[in-house]
Amino acid sequence: MSNNLVIYEQFAEDFGPLTLTRPVCGLRVGTSTLAEKIAGRGQYGSAKVHFLTRPYLAGTVPQVVYFKAIFARGATVNDPAAFAGGGLFIDGAVIASLSTMPPLDGPNEIGIVNEAFDENGKPVERRRVVYARLDAATLAKVGAFENVLKDPDSAGVPVKEAAGITVAAFPWSLILLSAKVIEAEFKERNKRNAFTPDGVIIRGSREGSFISEKADVFPSAQLDLRGGSVYIGENVEVQSSVLLDARGGAIIIEDSPGDKTIIQAGSQIYGPAVIGPANQIKQATVREGSSFGPVCRIGGEIEESIIIGYSNKQHYGFMGHAVIGEWVNWGAGSTNSDLKNDYRNVEVELSRGRRINSRQNKTVGCYFGDHTKTALGAFFNTGSVAGVMSNILMNQVTEDKYLPHFAIYDNGRIIINRTALKTADTVMSRRGVPLTPEYKAMMDALAEQFRTETREMWKATQKPKA
Repeated sequence: MSNNLVIYEQFAEDFGPLTLTRPVCGLRVGTSTLAEKIAGRGQYGSAKVHFLTRPYLAGTVPQVVYFKAIFARGATVNDPAAFAGGGLFIDGAVIASLSTMPPLDGPNEIGIVNEAFDENGKPVERRRVVYARLDAATLAKVGAFENVLKDPDSAGVPVKEAAGITVAAFPWSLILLSAKVIEAEFKERNKRNAFTPDGVIIRGSREGSFISEKADVFPSAQLDLRGGSVYIGENVEVQSSVLLDARGGAIIIEDSPGDKTIIQAGSQIYGPAVIGPANQIKQATVREGSSFGPVCRIGGEIEESIIIGYSNKQHYGFMGHAVIGEWVNWGAGSTNSDLKNDYRNVEVELSRGRRINSRQNKTVGCYFGDHTKTALGAFFNTGSVAGVMSNILMNQVTEDKYLPHFAIYDNGRIIINRTALKTADTVMSRRGVPLTPEYKAMMDALAEQFRTETREMWKATQKPKA
């Protein structure tokens, strides 16, 4: 068997707008993206990594900042010749830090999990291929790996239940698993020391915690370690009167090799939680189960939410049980509901006309695609979905829970957003990230893909002429 490790995607539509601009393995939970967790497993250290993704995303995958270390190993994207010799294929929705991962080498076999959910009021059952170890002869026989995903029995190799594999099926899966992922990944790094900055107030035992000597932790900062631990990395500033409460789980404040991470005075962070590099926590209350990628601005109250990176929620207002893409700006006072008043399960319209019963009544908040902006005081119902490059202007709670792509939503009226890409270029350049030709081509492809849908929704909201 070859040493190829192929990270593929399937059912990308099950993550709504979040996976329109990235492969499924580009989703984040805990300290990293799903791809980083898979490729970073020790047993795959010698593997040549390949990505198998939707064609319109292929040009942008090598530019994903989180995949830099993977591409340093010579990774490829959508290159059939690269894995024609066979290898281990892994579903990019697998959460490796919670899974017993299959070995790279071994006999041909396919691992599946059985999934059941309700779509548009009807039950759906499906077999999901979460990994496949296939040699060159088997791949040649099936013609294309996609055929294995459609019919795993067609490969003519043993098909077995993949016990020990944890896979994210929908956006709320990431939230439900977030605390477990953070705890597991804290234990994996296994780094601790006895350094304690002067004047820091510690309750509980320092055992198991790490504070970098290159961190600046101010006097009167409080660390409650009764039952949990903290990791405070290099180039991190924790100001006076900050509370890091690890009683509910580990808190990881990542090393910040570029701009400093700053936890402003008066902020409260409750574990388990992950604060990514170059974050600014602005007198915020960060509750358990939250994780933020790099270059985020966080204020107000946020609970059990995931921000993939490069997004702002730096003012007052509540965000709960949400999964937020990149380059999102959550306006001052914007708030979402994460619990229905009647405590019923939440249905989420992940794409237009496709409603999934989450079978949850609390852990479902909202899901925002990349480059979406909200105006001052925007309010969102439980299970709201906002498309890519949306601009949401509201002064009331909207009954609409599916907001279109490349559009301005103005109190129930939809306007085509014709300056979205120009705005994206401005926003990204402020963080030193170029809007590359490949990125523009991806956005152009998405705009074309959703042109009819957005125009139909626009027409439906226009007032008839008098």
